[in-house]
Amino acid sequence: MYPSTINTYSLIHLQKAESTNNYAASIENQSKIQHKTVILASFQSKGKGQYNNVWQSEPDLNLLLSICLFPKAIDVANQFDLSRITTLAIRDSLSYFLKSPISIKWPNDIFVLNKKIAGVLIENILNKNKIERSIIGIGINVNQTSFEDIVATSFKNESDKNWDLARILEYLLYRFDHYLEMIDSKKEEIHRLFDLYLYKRKDWIKMSTKKLGEFSGRIIGTESNGMLLVEDEQLILHRFSHKEVLFN
Repeated sequence: MYPSTINTYSLIHLQKAESTNNYAASIENQSKIQHKTVILASFQSKGKGQYNNVWQSEPDLNLLLSICLFPKAIDVANQFDLSRITTLAIRDSLSYFLKSPISIKWPNDIFVLNKKIAGVLIENILNKNKIERSIIGIGINVNQTSFEDIVATSFKNESDKNWDLARILEYLLYRFDHYLEMIDSKKEEIHRLFDLYLYKRKDWIKMSTKKLGEFSGRIIGTESNGMLLVEDEQLILHRFSHKEVLFN
C-alpha cells in the first residue's frame, strides 16, 4: 500500500464544466480556491489541450482535473519544473497500475508506446519574476475506448478492464506531492528523471522545423528552462522551444 496524501488537498467536484482550468481561473470562483485545491469534472464541454487543441473526453469515463497552486519560491525562469513534476507524477501513476511502457513526450504529454494516454496544460499567473499562481490541467484517458482523429489509448484499452477513477486520482496526488516537495531541494534529480523517461530519447527519428525542414535527429534531453536538446546526424546540437520542432 502507498501512503495517501489526498486529505492535504481541497477537492471541488463538478458534474460539468467548460474546462477545469477555466473554472480555476474565473474571478468569481477565487474565494473557493486555495493552495492545493483540486477541481474535478465528470465532463468538460470545452476541454483544453496544448496550442488551443480540444481535449476529447466522454462523460464520467476519464480523469479531468486541475491542481491549483500558489507557489511562493518558483522563479519564472524555473516554471518548466512544474511541467516536469506533473508529467513525472502522471507517469509514475500509470506505471504503478499498468504493465505497458510509459514515457513522456516533450513537453508534457504521456504516451503508452506510440499512443497518447494523458496530457497536461499549465497556465501560470506571474508577478514580476515569480509565479503567483499555477493552474495545472490534467486529462487522463481511463475508461474511454475510442477516440476520433487522434492516436490515443486508455487504461481500459491497455488492460481490458474498468478502473476506479478515485483510486487513480489518489495515487496521482500522492506522487505529485512527492515531486512537489522535491522541487526546490532536488531540482537536479527531477531534471534527470524527466530526461530519462523522454519519449524516443536517443532514438534516431524524423523531425521537422520551419528553419531546417525535415531532418533526422535524436533527443538528448532538456535544458533547465525546458528547451529540447536535439542532436542531428552531423552531431550538431540544436535547442528548440515549444512549437519549434515536430516529431511523432
